Amino acid sequence: MQLATWDLPDPQGPLLPNPLPGDALVSPSHGVHIFIPVHYPLQGDDDLLRRVREFQRQQATELGLASGFGGVGHHAQYAQMFRLIHLDRAVRGRFPGRPPRGLVSATEAAYLRIGPESVRRLHKWIRTCQAGGRRTISRLRD
Repeated sequence: MQLATWDLPDPQGPLLPNPLPGDALVSPSHGVHIFIPVHYPLQGDDDLLRRVREFQRQQATELGLASGFGGVGHHAQYAQMFRLIHLDRAVRGRFPGRPPRGLVSATEAAYLRIGPESVRRLHKWIRTCQAGGRRTISRLRD
């Protein structure tokens, strides 16, 4: 949609309703496409969410990804972690040696509009996920 920073694109969110024409060349090639008739009353007990997540996990498996990539809960938390990883690399990449002490964490906290303790917590979660321990983080479980 646009650039969030000098070298990070801001991805497009869900298309609701889908304004794209039905042309296969224009439509996204991956994802779960849902058609809900105008007369169908969506209700909290109709099991639609569970079924959509099943389709998402099935498609992730078909794409050669772990099924956990489909229907990820807490996507906003993962997006925040991604922004932190990108910002950390971008700031550190601007200095030939080590950046001035405290600059990276202060920049991250200011850019993400969170406190330094939250930045430290996100960095800890990132390290845990990179080590394969995502399931041990209670706030990231489905």
